[in-house]
Amino acid sequence: HENKSYELAFKYYKSIVDEYEFLSEKKDLPKKESDLNKLVEYYISSIINIGKFYENGFYFKKNYEQAKIWYRKAKSLGDERPMAGLLDRIKAEANEGLIDELPAMLSCEEKYELSKRYLLGIGLEKSFRKALPLLLECAQAGIYLAYKDIGLCYTKGSAIKKEIWRIESIDVDCERNYSLGYRYLTEYVKHIDDGEVFYELGMLCELGLGTQRDIANALLWYKKAINVDYADAVDHIANLYRFGKI
Repeated sequence: HENKSYELAFKYYKSIVDEYEFLSEKKDLPKKESDLNKLVEYYISSIINIGKFYENGFYFKKNYEQAKIWYRKAKSLGDERPMAGLLDRIKAEANEGLIDELPAMLSCEEKYELSKRYLLGIGLEKSFRKALPLLLECAQAGIYLAYKDIGLCYTKGSAIKKEIWRIESIDVDCERNYSLGYRYLTEYVKHIDDGEVFYELGMLCELGLGTQRDIANALLWYKKAINVDYADAVDHIANLYRFGKI
């Protein structure tokens, strides 16, 4: 590999992969733990190196799709770093306009991650326009959180960034459209009970934003929020009574 004898290097890496999988299929792997661990180490290392051949265009023509096949294999064996590195590389190149077919190269979960990066401007230029088609595709494929992301962008003009210790709202380049926001948030809660979204839908009904102004309907949403322990809804209903709105 270091001497750029890529053809020979690939042959050796591939032989290690084939040998391990043959022994595994025949249930003839080494019984001694240290020998087995060493063989597994060689196996994973060979898989990653074959992926690098495709990622960097060594011996083969550069092919990110093939690289992903090998890196996914490594990820299933516990090493996520090569796949993460490749995705960061693809995203960076997409941001520079070098790859137009990026979405076709990603799994649904990876598309959702990419859409969030666009919304939040993480490693990519912030763009609701680029995030929207990815979010719609993900939502239709069963990642229903995408409906929530779209709805909150339209109603609040912000996306939610979740970290281990805190939740932060990030402004997005999206014009307010309460009607679309109400539509996508109601679609989301068909699938998932979410106190924050129930509360947001109650506010939209109470204020007549994106839907007909209807206090009774707003109360129904607030009560749904209370049923999933969303405390802000309790305070809000108390204030509605306090100020004579209901």
